[in-house]
Amino acid sequence: MSNHETLEKIVDQQGLRETLLMLASICYDKDNHILTNWQDPALAKQWKDCGNLLLTTFMPLYKTPT
Repeated sequence: MSNHETLEKIVDQQGLRETLLMLASICYDKDNHILTNWQDPALAKQWKDCGNLLLTTFMPLYKTPT
């Protein structure tokens, strides 16, 4: 199974919103891991920025209307 197919299967099983939330969480985990273990703030910031981008760009699309 290719990486594309694996990711598609995850999206099918979990839904796009949940998959995006998981990816953002992974980005934040990597940010913390890099700061703690590698002391590389520039690389950690890239991961944090990716997590922020996922949340700020895609999550508004999934807000429940009031």
